Amino acid sequence: STGHEKYITKLIVISVAFNLLCNFYFIPQYGAYAAAWTTFGSAVIVVLGYIGFILKNKIINLPFLTWFKLSIIGVLTYSGYYFGIDYSIITSLISGLVTFTFTTIILRPIKLKEIKKIA
Repeated sequence: STGHEKYITKLIVISVAFNLLCNFYFIPQYGAYAAAWTTFGSAVIVVLGYIGFILKNKIINLPFLTWFKLSIIGVLTYSGYYFGIDYSIITSLISGLVTFTFTTIILRPIKLKEIKKIA
């Protein structure tokens, strides 16, 4: 037991409540699109809650710039995957991988020395 279970449980309950309330309100009007977006919104709540919890309790020490660079890499990788999806699954996976590789090379969010320190 880490002692953080109470916070995590509250975070998940808030996320589930948000998802249920939004689904109840939006699904009759917008259908499956509303379900997808409200689920995405509840996942964002959990992710932001985890990030806030980690930063507040100093569980790991990552500078803001590193978080920002990793976020940009994630968004650009997903964009590369998403825009390749019109062609085929192979094309979308390759475009996502290429985007990830080039953004990682350009932004260099974590240096090799930092990885060796963690391991």
